[in-house]
Amino acid sequence: MNPLQVITAPARLALKPAKLALTPARLALRTLDDLHTLADSVRQGPQADRDSLMSRLKLLHTEVTELNRHAHTVTGQATDLIVMTRSLDAVARQLHGEAEELSENMEPVIESLDRIDDVTESVETLVDSVEPFQGAAARVGRIADRFSRRSDDARD
Repeated sequence: MNPLQVITAPARLALKPAKLALTPARLALRTLDDLHTLADSVRQGPQADRDSLMSRLKLLHTEVTELNRHAHTVTGQATDLIVMTRSLDAVARQLHGEAEELSENMEPVIESLDRIDDVTESVETLVDSVEPFQGAAARVGRIADRFSRRSDDARD
């Protein structure tokens, strides 16, 4: 029972007459329960209480030591995670900068590729246009070679 309940108990009992009538019986039961607890502790004797308390304290000490060891491990791991996080953050920032630079440099490359596609189409059109004249050009070339040989022979 908390202190506030002890202080306010008479006021609550005054408001409820039935509880007031049962109060002596409750007090008697509580007293008997306390007497039983006291008798058990006397039967066990002070040495039994001391031994029980010591074993509980040893167990508690072992558990606290293990918890402390785990806390040190977790602290070390948390420190490692913080260091790795900072390292990853630096790498991410560097990659972001390089990605932005690549993005800026890609626009001229894409424009150049578009121009190359246009030029390739023009060259293919030119090839298609000139190819039928290839035979005629070869004949004109042979005729030109003959004229140049005749003019060379005439000078000699």
